[in-house]
Amino acid sequence: MIKMTENGTTIVTSPDVLAERIANLSKKVDEQAASQKAAVDAALLTSQTAITVALATQEKTVNAAFAASEKAITKAEEAQKEYNKTIGTVANDVVRLKESQALVSGNSGGVKEMYGYAFGILMLLVAIASVIAAVMAHHG
Repeated sequence: MIKMTENGTTIVTSPDVLAERIANLSKKVDEQAASQKAAVDAALLTSQTAITVALATQEKTVNAAFAASEKAITKAEEAQKEYNKTIGTVANDVVRLKESQALVSGNSGGVKEMYGYAFGILMLLVAIASVIAAVMAHHG
């Protein structure tokens, strides 16, 4: 017999009863540990799933932004090509006008002034085209 004191009360028990109590306590501890492990494993799985979903969403967002950026760049390049064609056409028209005026009017002072104005307009158009090209290259 074993004598134990619990809250001021003396309890007499046998080694078998004490062994049974220890076994019951050990079983409870094992059950609690298994339950906690299952909870931790479930939380870990949920976290891993959330991370995977977040990464997939982020990748889709980046890919969509990249595709939109590429479209915008292509559109800007096409607009620049069209603008360059227009500037080339205007420059050719100015040259033809200059030649036409030279044939009609000869080399008088008025024609020379007209050439100066035509050349000035051409230079203005080229300067505007250069500024637009620089702005588009900076934003591209």
